[in-house]
Amino acid sequence: MLSSFHFRPSQLEILRYCGGKMGIAAVPGSGKTFTLSALAAEIIARGLLAEDQEVLIVTLVNSAVENFETRIRSFFPDRIQVLYKYRVRTLHGLAHDIVRERPALAGLDERFQILDEREAGFILKGAVQAWLTAHGSLLEDYLDPELEPPKRDRVLRGRSGRTYCMKSPWPLSAQPKMHVLSQMTCAICSNAPVCLCR
Repeated sequence: MLSSFHFRPSQLEILRYCGGKMGIAAVPGSGKTFTLSALAAEIIARGLLAEDQEVLIVTLVNSAVENFETRIRSFFPDRIQVLYKYRVRTLHGLAHDIVRERPALAGLDERFQILDEREAGFILKGAVQAWLTAHGSLLEDYLDPELEPPKRDRVLRGRSGRTYCMKSPWPLSAQPKMHVLSQMTCAICSNAPVCLCR
């Protein structure tokens, strides 16, 4: 299978690997990906794997995953020969596979989900808002005493969940002359419904 390739002596030494620990130190462009792909193909071709085993290659970047997979497949004219015989993952992908296969070991429910950045951002924002609502008085100590009332109110509204008119130092619920009906009018700027100057 690999006889048509001309390997350097150091690469041949790697291809003779039969088990145990092995470290490979090489400069960029020296053929590490090619050699490790050839080693994976050689292990598969020699039939060294038990029925429930596979070759695992772990890399750091997503682009290397496809590169490894393409190279390993290129050593086999029949792609079926390598089906389910190897797995190439990033470090994060491997961690995900392990947790997905055995979530209880990580203290997770079997139905756990991994959030994308957008979903995680919503949850983080909600948690911060909840904390600020519960501990808002702590925030006031960090505000500049010279901060203009509208800006101060904008910051405090975010932490309290109360609705403020940005032209008024008071929350709408505390402003004088409020009309508590289906519409609320800001007593300072007279905008309705609620206050459009928020």
